[in-house]
Amino acid sequence: MMLRNSSEARETLDQAFERLKDLYLTTSVLSVVRTYVSKSIVDMELWTFFCATVDFQVPVIDRLIPMLRALLREIEGRGLKFIELVYNLREAYEILSTFKWGIGKRGFSHRFIRIEDVLSLFKALQELIEEHSSLGEIARGLYEDSVARGDNEPVANVIKGIASEIRNRLPELIGRTKAIIPDPSGNSAMKRMCLFIRWMVRPYPDLNLWNFINPKHLLVSLDSGIIRTIRRAFNIKLARQANWKDVIKTTKLLREINQDDPTKYDYVLSRPSIMGYCTPDPAMNRCYLCPLSNICRSATPPPTIKSKPLTSEKERKIFERFLKIYGNQFDKIATEYPLGSRSADAVAHMKNCKWCVIEVEEKLNYTAIGQALMYRNLYKEIKKKKPEALIVCQKADLELKNACEIDAGIKVVLVP
Repeated sequence: MMLRNSSEARETLDQAFERLKDLYLTTSVLSVVRTYVSKSIVDMELWTFFCATVDFQVPVIDRLIPMLRALLREIEGRGLKFIELVYNLREAYEILSTFKWGIGKRGFSHRFIRIEDVLSLFKALQELIEEHSSLGEIARGLYEDSVARGDNEPVANVIKGIASEIRNRLPELIGRTKAIIPDPSGNSAMKRMCLFIRWMVRPYPDLNLWNFINPKHLLVSLDSGIIRTIRRAFNIKLARQANWKDVIKTTKLLREINQDDPTKYDYVLSRPSIMGYCTPDPAMNRCYLCPLSNICRSATPPPTIKSKPLTSEKERKIFERFLKIYGNQFDKIATEYPLGSRSADAVAHMKNCKWCVIEVEEKLNYTAIGQALMYRNLYKEIKKKKPEALIVCQKADLELKNACEIDAGIKVVLVP
């Protein structure tokens, strides 16, 4: 599939990535991975692989992150390294069964993984390390062989090769043991394996520990949220259920945007569904907060409520106080600035040669955000220059302010 405007898509995604990359670590299991400090690359590989393996079908922020943090504290509190649990199944069982976390919670708990499944995984990893010395060495061999053969997707060989090596060592138990690692011969999207490889290869906020794999070969960790975003933003046909065919299809699309680092945008693309901006029911969408709203083919326009004139006493006083504090940053300001059939509260030229559209409101709200986005888009459409967007207000809920600045890229200035 050829994108209509890959350069605009990359600009939008790159800007969103820069705003979101630090925040990512507060909402991702990767934050727990990075908390662990080990001088052993083998130990770090095992801990990272375990965290990626359990990262599914469990609320990440409310359950998985606090549970894994508590497990890590228990391990380190006993003066142990994670690799020692992998090699000592009796001690691993005792710790996994008894460590305390949350309020009154005890032991490892997961919707689809039992402690016995984890111990089976540890036993398989033991055998793997003893035979190959590390997960990294397995990955290196699979990758280099695939590149030498000229395979189109060498990382696919790494993902499916490691998964096969582990599954072949898992016991034939009735139940869910083998579900801990998806079957690479099927049509699974292998999301957790793709995630693990990306964590090991990419630079910050990922770990950048495997520099033998070129990031251009990485494959997107596809889930239902990313599928929804991709389908709507780029009008690409994908199945509702993530599968391997669509992993390749989505990755190729992202390579049109950034051929050297296509999976850089995994979190940016998952953010709209995580935050509830892009929902299964389009009527519930908040497209004006979505970081991809200006490139999304399905985005609905922001609220079309008529802008209040600055002659409003409250807004006039708020804007006057704003100018007293920040006015020296501008060399030109026009209020009631016409943009097509509408008028922005103000448009200003800053001394650093940037333009900005300004929305004035007593309290930050969704309408103000929608107005600021609309004026930013109108200005870009009419003037052929993308301005910064600014909301000047007296009050702002912190959560909404953060969403406005991080996701929508609109700066909020509070004046007393």
